[in-house]
Amino acid sequence: RKGQAAFLNAAVRVATDDGHEGQYGAHWVGTEAALGQTIMLAPHLLGRDPEHRELIYDDLKREIRAYDGMGHGALDIALWDLVGKKYGIGVATMLGAYRRSLPTYASTHHGQEDPGGLDSVEAFADYAVECRERGFAGFKIHGWHDGDKHREAAVVLAVRKAVGDTMEVMVDPGCELRTWQDALYVGRACDEAKAFWYEDPYRDSSTSVEGQKLLRQKLAT
Repeated sequence: RKGQAAFLNAAVRVATDDGHEGQYGAHWVGTEAALGQTIMLAPHLLGRDPEHRELIYDDLKREIRAYDGMGHGALDIALWDLVGKKYGIGVATMLGAYRRSLPTYASTHHGQEDPGGLDSVEAFADYAVECRERGFAGFKIHGWHDGDKHREAAVVLAVRKAVGDTMEVMVDPGCELRTWQDALYVGRACDEAKAFWYEDPYRDSSTSVEGQKLLRQKLAT
């Protein structure tokens, strides 16, 4: 829709000559750019042992070093799926899992300007309460696309007020805040709300290590 990014859903299938197959369906990261990376990397799988996931991962990481790596992930996940299906076990078992359950958190979509859904600060707060009642241990806020620091800070405080101390609150502006100062402003609200974490705040896409370091120092004082 107008004012919102359009995403291309993409599906990846990796098959072996002995009949095994792994799949992955991309959603948020299923962009044309990511698909282009996947297509570029796919030939590097030919002749490889799909169980050598770590070695393949390292090799493809080098090939994709000039890009954001999103297309790399689709192939890696498909390989995990392939091996899990081959042996009839889940990824958790392959990683040595021992727990039967884990606390989970609800992660919202970005706020919307059109009526309905997460269209206001109050709607986010109401949805957080609903998620708490469904048993989620935390609630992660993805705000709006316009980078309005006042609304971003307000939604953090409103959600905390609505749920009290009964669940964790996490904040991810999706790199939509315009400046470092805007990020600091919202970060102060995160401190007041005792947010569990504050992620990807402003439009350097978190690539400025010094900027992130300074932001952390400021919020720690």
